[in-house]
Amino acid sequence: MMKNFKSKFIKCLKFFTFIILGVYLIYLFVLPPVFSSRIFKNKYDDFVYAKTGVKIKSEHLKVKTHPDLSVDIIADRINLDTDSEDLVQAKNIDVTFNPLKKDIKKLNIDYIY
Repeated sequence: MMKNFKSKFIKCLKFFTFIILGVYLIYLFVLPPVFSSRIFKNKYDDFVYAKTGVKIKSEHLKVKTHPDLSVDIIADRINLDTDSEDLVQAKNIDVTFNPLKKDIKKLNIDYIY
C-alpha cells in the first residue's frame, strides 16, 4: 500500500515539475518573439488608443524575458500623440521590470521632447 502511494506521488511530482518547467521555458523563449511581433504591437496600440485616445507609434519594439522573471522592453523611438497634438517623443527607451513585484528596476531614456 505504501509502495503504491510512493510511486503515485513520484509520478505526480514529475508531472507537475514537467508542467512548471514547460511554462517557464515558454516564458523565456516563446513569449518574447510573440510580444515583439508586429501583430501584438498593433493590438497594444489599438488598446491604448481605445482606452485613452492617445496614439502610440514605436520603432523597433522588443520584449526580452530573463530567468529571474524580469522583463525588458526596448524601443528605438516612441511617439505619443492625440488627434490634435504631439504629446511626447522619446528615443532609446529601455525599461526593466518584474511583473510579479510590479516595480520598475530600470528606466533609461536618452532623449525626450
